[in-house]
Amino acid sequence: MSNSEIINRISLGGTDGVKKVELRKEFQNAPIDDVIESLLKSGEIAMDKKGTAYYLWRADNYLEYLLTTDTKFKLLYNGIEEVKILLENSNRQSAATADSIKAQHRFNDTLNISEDYGNSHNHGLESDLVNSFDKSKFRQEFDLALRRHSNSSGWVPLSTIREDMKKKYNLKHDEFYAQVEVMTNEEYDTYELSTGGVEGITVRGLLHGFVRCI
Repeated sequence: MSNSEIINRISLGGTDGVKKVELRKEFQNAPIDDVIESLLKSGEIAMDKKGTAYYLWRADNYLEYLLTTDTKFKLLYNGIEEVKILLENSNRQSAATADSIKAQHRFNDTLNISEDYGNSHNHGLESDLVNSFDKSKFRQEFDLALRRHSNSSGWVPLSTIREDMKKKYNLKHDEFYAQVEVMTNEEYDTYELSTGGVEGITVRGLLHGFVRCI
């Protein structure tokens, strides 16, 4: 019996966990208590009490369990995650890369190129929308909303984030998606877009209405 076998068995319990006594029954011919103790010390699994019994979880499943059952822990966790996002954004802004600057220049060049007056007018409008809401502030609030609504797959509808930010800042539909287009073009190694959804931005002729962090 290897540690991986024990971890795989515990993983099958998902967010419900597996009773410690059940593992003892299943692995009667193995030093199960020693293996469990080793895995607990390495942080690969977690143990907690539910009712009168002790349960075991794989570390990531235990986190999900706490987030769905312990309101105080969820509030604390979300607060820490928000601080991390703010710090990450601050670090990015203070150490901007040449690639991000070039991406902004490319976008600005695109706005200045038009085939006729109509195209020129549309580009100018988009530029105004992008500048109407501070980019760094938008990035911070977007990341917070993305983290807040993210599920196990990581995908979040852009419409959900827009509605969330609209409540706080009264951000208009066009303003929001203008910012999203610029941000995802600049931070292509941070955000991933997916087709589908009821609204979003058009990339290569297809509507992309879902986003997640890479």
